[in-house]
Formats: sequence, C-alpha cells, structure tokens
Amino acid sequence: MPQILEETKKLFKKDLSLENVLKAIVLGEGSTNIELKEVQMCHRCKIPLQVQKKHLLDVPNCFALGLQYENIDCEMTTADLTTLYSLIPNKLDISKFLQITNSAKSQMTTTYVFRGVIMYYGRHYYAYFYSEKYDCWFQFDDAKIRWIGNFEQVTEKCIKGKSIPRILFFERIDILSGILTEDTNFKEA
Repeated sequence: MPQILEETKKLFKKDLSLENVLKAIVLGEGSTNIELKEVQMCHRCKIPLQVQKKHLLDVPNCFALGLQYENIDCEMTTADLTTLYSLIPNKLDISKFLQITNSAKSQMTTTYVFRGVIMYYGRHYYAYFYSEKYDCWFQFDDAKIRWIGNFEQVTEKCIKGKSIPRILFFERIDILSGILTEDTNFKEA
C-alpha cells in the first residue's frame, strides 16, 4: 500500500483527493488506470480493455465504496494512514466521476455526505458511523457500542490503532431533508 499511495500522490501532485482518484479510475483519464494497476483484461484474449464511461441509471439514496489494498495485512506507517484518512471527504459529488442517465433523476442532487466506515485490524472488523440524532460518531465492535465524538477523534483513534478503512458509506445530502416533516426536528431523524 505505501508504494501505491506514493505513486498516487505523484500522479495527482497537489490535487490528491478521493474524487480525483475515482474520476481517474472510472473515466480512465490518460494512462492513470495502468499506473494505478486498475487495468481490466479480456478474459478470452488477455488484451487490456478500453475503459468506457460509467452511467448511473438512478441516483441512489446511499452508496458504499470498497477500498482495496495489495495486501490486507500490510503494515502502514502513521504517515501513510494520516494521508489515507485525509483523503476521506466529508462530501463527495458522484457526478464528477459518473454520468446520470435518467433525466428526471438528474435534477436530484448528486452530492453525498460521509456517514460511516468499516475498519480492519488484525483479522478483525469493526465500524464507525455518524449519528445525526446525537451529532457524534459511534464505534460498533462486536457486541459493544461506544460513543467516540467527532471525526477527528475517530481518525486519531484509527491512526493510533493502525486501523485500515475497508468500506466507506455515503448518504445523499438531501435524504434527511426529504423525510423531515414540520413535526420532526432535524436531530430526531
């Protein structure tokens, strides 16, 4: 992972963001897919396939993004983990790397808010999720649920514990406002 992270940082120079990395992988800008080792091969003739634009027929309420590493048990330095966590955005616009094809749905927002993450450490998985009701992050670990606080505290805890994010969860930004009524307050949603 550290070598790939260094190569990725060089590719994007100062503009390293999850949105730009996704755009490069999904849309296949230049030779980025080859450099990021994301080339898909034809299963019959073993020739690299040309990357095609990805279309989304509907704007989902939420989506998950799986992160893949060369070696799940790799040891990451504190600096690598700090860089990795700094790439997780609070908001993500999927229209930057996916095309929305349904014209009725294209009027909906394509901006998503980061809501949770499944972590991996030492052959063990656990999760952190944000609660709108309590305005804080919680850790879910087997039968235990712990109050953590803000995402900076989550990040500090994960970096200190050498935890690796595996799946990121995002929720469309207008979902909560779409389900709220005059009788419901934002913190109750």
